[in-house]
Amino acid sequence: SCNTVGHVRDVDVGEMELRGTIPPEVGFMEHLEKLDLGRNQLTGHIPSPDRARPKGTSKPYFEKLRSLILSENRLSGSLPHDV
Repeated sequence: SCNTVGHVRDVDVGEMELRGTIPPEVGFMEHLEKLDLGRNQLTGHIPSPDRARPKGTSKPYFEKLRSLILSENRLSGSLPHDV
């Protein structure tokens, strides 16, 4: 869903049979508060700013995120410190 000015605030794609990896760029969605990717078939590493942030920048990663659901996937790694 979006807020009143059209910024993406919530992404809920749980139980959608998604496959593949989570693009690290998702962490740079400036207004994202809730991300539900649970109960899919996602694999690979949990996104981190170290893998996604362009060198020489300090753009915040998951700056406003309040809810992150990654359960019941095949993900590896730990949550970034920014989360």
